[in-house]
This record gives sequence, structure tokens and C-alpha cells, in this order.
Amino acid sequence: MASNRNYKYTHYPLVKHLRYLADSVNTVSASRAELAELRRGLADPIRIAIYVERYIPEDTNDRDSYYLIAGLFAWHKSHQDNRSLGNAFGEMKDKSDSMEKRFFALLSAPKDMLDSRLGQAIRILASKGESLDWNRLLDDVLHWEDIKGGRQRQLARDYYYNKDDKYSTYDTNQENLDLK
Repeated sequence: MASNRNYKYTHYPLVKHLRYLADSVNTVSASRAELAELRRGLADPIRIAIYVERYIPEDTNDRDSYYLIAGLFAWHKSHQDNRSLGNAFGEMKDKSDSMEKRFFALLSAPKDMLDSRLGQAIRILASKGESLDWNRLLDDVLHWEDIKGGRQRQLARDYYYNKDDKYSTYDTNQENLDLK
């Protein structure tokens, strides 16, 4: 597991709710039904508004990211605190020659193509039994188009420096994200 001691992110109410659903799926039939609806919501986001809207901050102008994460979580419910998408893919890089190519295709995707590329990435993680921090993923998606591609560079660092080393840290201070 990679250590990201300096990573600062929000614990999103949506992710807290999604994790509750995953934890109660075997005991609460409503949780199974809601997760099934969320999976179907990737193709038709309007159908999951009833589940997602209450967890989206009123002042956001990026509702699509919340819908995307809700639908993707329903496909792969495995959560591990402080484990970025880069960490998860980095664990698989030695197992397949195509992992690096797929991961960097995702990182180079503009935000309007993230739904398909990220969907493919999550399906790969699910098939390999890899988990990630869904709060962090939502935070990364919400800030995908921030100045200078800092999120993508940090994910690339997490991919290459995947073990507990000095390079696998995250700091949202933009000047600390520049590669030197």
C-alpha cells in the first residue's frame, strides 16, 4: 500500500453513503436495489438523480462528476483509504504490458471523455481485485481540469513510485505539484 501522508482531500458525503451501501448490501435489500440502479445510471444518469442529488453540494457546477463516481462505485465497491488510481494501477504495471498504455491514455483524456476511460479503468481494477480511495478519486475527477494538469501528474507519480517511498505523497498546493 502506498503512503500518501500529505494528501489533503475532502471526505465526501456521497462516498460515505456509497460505502454504507456496499457494507450493508448483504443485509439490506434496499442497498442492493440502490446499487443496481446506480450501475444502470451510468447509461442514464437521470434515473439516479433521486439517489445522488442529495449528496451534491449546492454550490457546485460539476454535478456530472458525482453521478459518474456513484455509477462507477456501484460496479466496483472496494475501497482503500489513501490509495489513488495511480497507486492501484501501479500495482498492476508489472503484470501486464498494456497497463501503462491504458493508464496514460486515461490521464491524457479530457474531462468530457473521462466517463468511458474511467469506466474502463474501474472495470480493470475490479477484474484484478484492486481497490482505491473513492473520496480521492472523486476529488481528482472534480479537479481534473485544474491548472497545469497537476492531478494527472500526481497520479503518474503514484503509478511509478507506488511503494512506501518519499515520492508517493500528495499535496494539493499547486506549486508543489510541478515536476522538477
